[in-house]
Amino acid sequence: MQTIFSLLPIRQYCRLLAILGVLLGATNTCQGQKLDEQCQDCPCLIRLAKGKAERQLYSEAIRLYNAARTCDPTQAQQIDARVAAIFQTISNLRDEAERQRRIADKAANEAEQAGLKLLDAVARAEKETQIAKSEKTRADSLAEVIAKQLDAVQQQRDSMQLLIQTTLHNYCNSVEKLIYELNYNVAEVLLLEALKLDAARSSSSFSPKDTLSQRVRALALELIYCHLQIDSLDQTAPLSSFFKDFHGAETPTQLENTIAHLDSALYAHLEARYFPKTVRIDASFSIGQTEVTFWQYALFAASDKRELVQPPWGLQGDHPAVGVSWWDAVDYCTWLNGKRTKSGEGPAVYKHKKSEIESNSSFGSFGLLIDVLYLRRSVRVNKQAAGYRLPFKREWEKAAGNRNSTSQRSPVDMGFSQHAQINQTKAGFKTHAVGETRPNALQLFDMGGNAREWIWRTEKKSKVRMNMVPIWYRKQVVKGAFWYYEPVEWNASAGILMKATAQSEKNGFRVVLSHGRQ
Repeated sequence: MQTIFSLLPIRQYCRLLAILGVLLGATNTCQGQKLDEQCQDCPCLIRLAKGKAERQLYSEAIRLYNAARTCDPTQAQQIDARVAAIFQTISNLRDEAERQRRIADKAANEAEQAGLKLLDAVARAEKETQIAKSEKTRADSLAEVIAKQLDAVQQQRDSMQLLIQTTLHNYCNSVEKLIYELNYNVAEVLLLEALKLDAARSSSSFSPKDTLSQRVRALALELIYCHLQIDSLDQTAPLSSFFKDFHGAETPTQLENTIAHLDSALYAHLEARYFPKTVRIDASFSIGQTEVTFWQYALFAASDKRELVQPPWGLQGDHPAVGVSWWDAVDYCTWLNGKRTKSGEGPAVYKHKKSEIESNSSFGSFGLLIDVLYLRRSVRVNKQAAGYRLPFKREWEKAAGNRNSTSQRSPVDMGFSQHAQINQTKAGFKTHAVGETRPNALQLFDMGGNAREWIWRTEKKSKVRMNMVPIWYRKQVVKGAFWYYEPVEWNASAGILMKATAQSEKNGFRVVLSHGRQ
């Protein structure tokens, strides 16, 4: 029915309805109630048709309107208008349905296109997923290879770092041993190589500066310090070039102050190692806590271009400096005064006259010959001057604990520690490191052992300010015991006369710091 209606205009619809009405009810006048038992007249049919139209039952509404027209032809115009309205509504619905269909078709097309795109995207995603899986597999494989390579590289770096550290440790151990044996020249060559290696190691990201670097630099500072003490400023340049702090420091004082600034603890340690520490005995003098060591004496020897006399057991820095003559000891004290006291302030402790030839008129030419052969050198000591010198006899005995020089008490009785000297069985017929045995009551070490000690023999109790060592007197005194003897074999008042030029491995010395006129 709707298909037919959709093909005809509204007027033709009305005519068709009229024809259908004639065909259906021409012989029955006002039989519309047959269509619906409740409807008895035309108004009832119209109401019923109107209800059907409102419920969008258009076919039934048109049928009822046709029945009403047949029932009451006078209502044809009104009924046609209502039927026309129905057909207009149907037409509108059809148009709306068509519009909705087109929208739906468009939406369907869009959905189809979207679906195609989605399918295409899904296909691409699946393809990309496969590619990603493949790439991941390759990446995992490559990562595994790279990880193995990195492990190998890290192992090589660790091995190299360990090798460098081991090499640096060996360098440091060798340098420390060479310094202990006073072989500074070879020590400096090795230390320069260690500094270069440490500089290369410290510049790398995987090897920061550490205690090993500090150890290398401490050894370098020690050698720089030693160069400064022997006045070899030019030789500090190769070592100091590794320290930016030394840039601009040109004088020995500036360089030494830089060392103290870089490492105050190390500087204090070097001061204690290379210069004697004294203990105050009374108002007039202090005396060295230990015998002068090879470390301390070697600085003077290097400064004065003297060869060290090597004992049979070799040179050891912390052992007492033996093989030193009385004259060597006096010269060391003179050098020490120049290093540790203010030169030019007050009178000199020692006044030297070397290679002095004085004509003896009383003997004529024979006297001049005696001067040339025997009177080669003289030295005077100023007892009132402040500074370093050899101890007088009474000073040494007082420091040893014997206030009465005529006493024959044993070293143990007069204040020598029972272990103040290591006997030949323990020491192995040689000296031992200073300061490692028990000190006496005044905290002085080895007053009764380790090495015999040179003293100043000719002290006169007079008001003469300058006491001269007689040029004809060629012997001086050594006091104390040495490494071969037990301490009980000696006492503080005992002493031995020896040639002042003797350089025995049994003899050393300790210094006195005179405080001058009180």
